[in-house]
Amino acid sequence: MKKVVLIPAFNEEESLPFVLKELNELKFDEIVVIDNNSTDSTKEKILENKATYLFEKRAGYGSACLKGLEYVFSKYDEEIYVGFIDGDYSDHPKDLVKLFSELERGYDFVIGSRLKGESEKGALLPHAMMGNKFACLMMSFLYPSTFKF
Repeated sequence: MKKVVLIPAFNEEESLPFVLKELNELKFDEIVVIDNNSTDSTKEKILENKATYLFEKRAGYGSACLKGLEYVFSKYDEEIYVGFIDGDYSDHPKDLVKLFSELERGYDFVIGSRLKGESEKGALLPHAMMGNKFACLMMSFLYPSTFKF
């Protein structure tokens, strides 16, 4: 099964090379970065680090994610695993290996958590924490899950 990583990015020239270097070392089948109107050298950093470059003019994280999914679904005919990660290094690329391994065990959908385990103080703002909890709660109502708060 092919493993593709999608990275929505906006002005991430400083952190993105570190994320891409680590992802390249993990040997995923394709790494796709969706540039969401960056005004810095994000595009150059994407190309220098051997990732597929996409551009999304519509502002917003969701728009960039959708652009990446459109690309993946148009390119691959077979079943694939798709993982999302941020380009600011707030997520650790090696954690994608754990998520993909859960898919290999038979799960259809796996979400990593920034709320469990350790994180730096201020890494997730209160409104973002509430939004994450709400989104996970809604998904647990819509889909059978093993999610635990």
